[in-house]
Amino acid sequence: MSSDDAGAFLKAGHPTTVWNRTSSKAGPLVAEGARLAPTAGDAVRASPLTIICLTDYPAVRELLGASESELFKAMADRAIAAGHGGEQYPVLIEEFSRPGGD
Repeated sequence: MSSDDAGAFLKAGHPTTVWNRTSSKAGPLVAEGARLAPTAGDAVRASPLTIICLTDYPAVRELLGASESELFKAMADRAIAAGHGGEQYPVLIEEFSRPGGD
């Protein structure tokens, strides 16, 4: 999710776990009380709701990987919300929200 979104969750008192490919970018949120996950999979497992904000559908597919990946499996039985990617995100959400991810 965006830093603004994560900050809003924190200000509202919601436990918030963050992960960023460049971990130093999460520093200000950690200073506000967010938990920094060491991996994307850890971030997904930290909550029943995962919010993903990347530039586009291919970037999300690259992050999530194939159906046998650790992250893909971690997303089973989780609510997924994705932004910043246009009309392809609903397809991605449907694809990764099915039990077993397929």
